[in-house]
Amino acid sequence: MIRAFVFPFLYCVLMGSAWSMAFKKKFSDSLAPALLLHIIVVLLSGMLLHKLSIGIWGGILFAAIVAVHGVRSFLPDVRSFLKHTWNHGLYVFTILYIFCFLLNFKKTFFQFDEFAQWGMFLKENLRLNALYVESPLPFFHKDYVPAPVIFETIWCRLAGRFHEADVYRAIQMLMFSMVLPVFNSFQSFGNKMAIGSSAWTRSIFKEFFQLGSIFLIIFMFLFIKTPDTTFFYTITVDYLLGVVFFYCMSIIFKFNTQDFWYQAALLSLALSMLVMTKSTGVALLPMLFAFYIAVYFLYYDRHPILKKCMLASTVILFPLLLWLGYNIFIEHVGDAADMTYFGGIQSYKGVKLSTIARVFTGGADIPYLNELRDKFFKATFTIKIFAGLPYAVLVLLAALAIFFFAYLKKNDATLRKKMILSSCFIFFAGAAYACLMYALYAVAFPAERAALLSSYERYMNSFFIAALLLVFFIYYDSRGGRNIAWDFVIVVAFLSYLVFGNYRTLYVTYMGALKKDKKMFTAISEINKEAIDVSSMVKENESIYIVRRKEKTPRISLAMRFYAHPRIVNGGLIGPSKARWSDNLTPMQLKTAINKHDYFYVSHFDKDFIRRYSEIFEDTEILRNKGLYKSAVAADGKLRLELVAVIEPLTNVERMRLTLTEAAWRGDYEMVALMLERGEDVNATDKNGASALMHAAWRGYTDIAMLLIDRGADVNIIGKNDSTALMNAVFNGHEDIAMLLLDKGAD
Repeated sequence: MIRAFVFPFLYCVLMGSAWSMAFKKKFSDSLAPALLLHIIVVLLSGMLLHKLSIGIWGGILFAAIVAVHGVRSFLPDVRSFLKHTWNHGLYVFTILYIFCFLLNFKKTFFQFDEFAQWGMFLKENLRLNALYVESPLPFFHKDYVPAPVIFETIWCRLAGRFHEADVYRAIQMLMFSMVLPVFNSFQSFGNKMAIGSSAWTRSIFKEFFQLGSIFLIIFMFLFIKTPDTTFFYTITVDYLLGVVFFYCMSIIFKFNTQDFWYQAALLSLALSMLVMTKSTGVALLPMLFAFYIAVYFLYYDRHPILKKCMLASTVILFPLLLWLGYNIFIEHVGDAADMTYFGGIQSYKGVKLSTIARVFTGGADIPYLNELRDKFFKATFTIKIFAGLPYAVLVLLAALAIFFFAYLKKNDATLRKKMILSSCFIFFAGAAYACLMYALYAVAFPAERAALLSSYERYMNSFFIAALLLVFFIYYDSRGGRNIAWDFVIVVAFLSYLVFGNYRTLYVTYMGALKKDKKMFTAISEINKEAIDVSSMVKENESIYIVRRKEKTPRISLAMRFYAHPRIVNGGLIGPSKARWSDNLTPMQLKTAINKHDYFYVSHFDKDFIRRYSEIFEDTEILRNKGLYKSAVAADGKLRLELVAVIEPLTNVERMRLTLTEAAWRGDYEMVALMLERGEDVNATDKNGASALMHAAWRGYTDIAMLLIDRGADVNIIGKNDSTALMNAVFNGHEDIAMLLLDKGAD
């Protein structure tokens, strides 16, 4: 736990400080570009070298070298270092970091998307030390762009563990880093307000606007309505897309030619993050480029038109090459990886401008288009997402607010024009984004899901978040310290509205995952334990077919697959059922499915299951709840089941009583990591002289073996039967672990 708190914090401070000292920028302006650059470096190392660790540790090492060199240059004047490098930005970041760590203290996955794709992405990144698209395992959406998961991979490597809470911490801190420019505007505004005041009043103003910016950043994301507040991870990625979009807009708004190449590189980096955050980011790229071109051409006319075009085009070159390169990469590795679920439920592959155009001209042959149009219209113009207002009204108000700020700004013609341009951009880009999402619903989703998803106003939240942040950024960045009382009232009123006027939303957003569906949360905890015990009986390269009749959603079967990773798990709610996610296979289909897997696991069955499928089993009396079976075809063609074990999941109290070697044998990664953090001897042996590493090598737990070796496990311990970890791995065919042990000097 201590490492999970300290190491990621030190990483962020190191990366932000290195950028700050290299380019002489404030920490609050340096953290986001430093993190984004590291994400891109890790992505490139995964694409070109097929090793994420090279980019992770190489980037950190390079940042450390830059930071050490920078500190040496500041040594004669430490106060100057603190003032120009860390300043108040580090203070705000620290508060946000602590808040984020505590907020996600017991956060777990328990939604479809988290188990089916996002969690699998991260686990495969960590297991393979390569991009998840290269995984041989089948899971949904391997063609998703990887930037959020790459940062989570960095975070989990630093924390020394995989934990769902750390997944949320990583993605939220990445968002906070890009919103820190709003804090700069607040701080600058607070300083202007304090001019001419007493020292005590000046201090109060500064502290108010520093803390006010923190609460504004935190609460702004919590009061945007979503159709399901427990759908946490997917909503978080939607928010991240909006924050990256805002970050790009803020760079463009502040753009000037005094430091052209730095700002061009910064914008190019932000645009690269945009296209690698979600697939829809590519469609947002032309909007931002048009905004940038308008700002650059209208207000900076020192260069001839040809040179302007050449300079302006540089910012979009790298993002486009990166996006095209990644698409070529996934097509290439698709020949080797199992792409059974490539695209999964939805995919943007094959979406063309001509197809989108036909959606609006009526030429597209889409039978459900009328229903789609009605639901999307409702989501855009009717459903309230913030302050009791729908998306369309909120975008219009954001555009009008910026236009009004421009009207008040009469002493700076260039800034005023830029604000008017920003207002127009918000309005037209907001409309274009809505049209884009409508078209994607029509052409990129299957018929049974398109109309449903179009009513999810959460897809509109991405752009609204960007617009709302830009309003505050422009207002406090451009104010000259006039109308102090009025501005003070605005901040107090808005924060009061967020905290007191929406306390119910605050409660649901913070506690929804634990309170809204307590039964499901309990079920997920139970299935986690069950999956660990099943996994302890099955090798990593083996497969399991499960039946769980009491399940009413797809979450449990997907949770079993997730927690039993990397074992292939299929099945779920099999047989007659009214549940939407049931799979009423014929007896012959079920028989074929069981035969294709190494094990058959009956998590729960009932009389309906027996009535439906008794004909394919030689003896149904052997079936037991929590029974793990090997199957073979008998002489009469029926399935002969051999009971391997009856799984009785351990309680949390029983898990806490395990020794390190027992936890390693059971494949309980979480308990192994916890014991090592508590200071357990990594080389402790059981009564047979076998260490935890020897057990992990025997059972094929690559992730546990890597963890133990990282913590200093002796790879050459010899057990009482003269066996070693390497012998165990070779005997059971665990090639990955054998190669790992050889690399670490095993004899």
